[in-house]
This record gives sequence, structure tokens and C-alpha cells, in this order.
Amino acid sequence: AGIAGLAAAQQMQQFGMDVVVLEARERVGGRIATFRKGNFIADLGAMVVTGLGGNPVNVLSKQINMELHKIRQKCPLYDSSGKTVPKEKDEMVEREFNRLLEATSYLSHMLDFNYSGGKPVSLGQALEWVIKLQEKNS
Repeated sequence: AGIAGLAAAQQMQQFGMDVVVLEARERVGGRIATFRKGNFIADLGAMVVTGLGGNPVNVLSKQINMELHKIRQKCPLYDSSGKTVPKEKDEMVEREFNRLLEATSYLSHMLDFNYSGGKPVSLGQALEWVIKLQEKNS
């Protein structure tokens, strides 16, 4: 079970219910996972809590006396070979990513492709469409 399942189980126990938590994988944690290989360690998911105001994770952390730590503003970024990514490259990628998000938001409203086949379009789908449009017009 991941943090959501464990939190739900804890809440149900507090309401007086008998709870059994089952796990389908060979490990617990859901999206919370750490990859270790040699001297390299990488958190693969659910290691950052954004927006503590009104966030149930903030409440849960207090209920179980789990201390949350702020992330340093200056945090090195590493590439797949373990080398530090130059600040200029990181900033350029961030600018381009934000530009792509802005273009996607603008085009989704202008071209009205917020729905496809009656279903909401995910951000990933919208980004793919915008990238294809840009490649077609390049």
C-alpha cells in the first residue's frame, strides 16, 4: 500500500474499524521508492510534498510525528552519467518547458482541444499535440 492507502487504513482504524492492509507488490510504499545502485541513490516518486496549506499529507505527517524538511533552494541536478548539469543548461530547459506549457495552454483554449471523444484531454496529450504541431510547422 502507498501513503494514501496507509492513511485511509489509519483513519478507518481511528473510527474503530478493523483494517487489514494488503500489498500487491513485493514491497510496500506505492509510488514512494528509492533506487540504489552502487554509490548512486535516486528517489523515484512521492519524495516532495508541494503546497502544504490544506494538503492532507501535511496533516498526516503531524498525526504520525513525521518531520518534513524543506528542500534547499540550490540543489544540484545530475545527468544520467552522474555529472552535474550546468546551471545554464538547466535554466534553458526550464525556460523551454515553461514556453511549451504556455503554448499548450494558449492553443488548447484557442483551438478548443480540451476534450477528445467526449473525454477531458490530459496535459500529456495536449503537450504531445503541441509538439507535433511545432514539428509540422518547423
